[in-house]
Amino acid sequence: MDRALFNQLLGGLVANLLSLELLMRFLLAHAVNEPAPAFDELKPGDDVAEGSFTNYESLGTVISRTNELLEANGFAELMDPDLVAIRDTFAHGRKVYADRDGPASLVKFGPPRRGRVKVQAAFTLSEAELRALTDRTYAEIQKVIAAGQELGLDVGLED
Repeated sequence: MDRALFNQLLGGLVANLLSLELLMRFLLAHAVNEPAPAFDELKPGDDVAEGSFTNYESLGTVISRTNELLEANGFAELMDPDLVAIRDTFAHGRKVYADRDGPASLVKFGPPRRGRVKVQAAFTLSEAELRALTDRTYAEIQKVIAAGQELGLDVGLED
């Protein structure tokens, strides 16, 4: 796969992961009638209230809280907690090319124990794998949008 296509596919996946977390935070904020900050007006050094958008919760916590909200409102389809491992691998993994013309590998290592580390995740970043991960994250985005629409949330997104 050429670099332009690789960058396009990787960019789409990263955009999906960022969008998914923000949409879940919109849903959580909506549940407690919390307004969104004026994101387009924020700049470094601004002081804003802590809330669903601004707290320091991990993606895993955001997914858990979203699933609690979905369950409480009778939704059968919950968010996939395995997305945390995917996002963390892309955020903290090591990307290498074993073969200049082949696909990249992405590996995430765990914390050290007695001078050793375990491999926590490994992906071959082929075109098929990147498309599959992008489709998977897009399906999760659609779950949040559908739940938000049923709960009366309008963030300006359509299917």
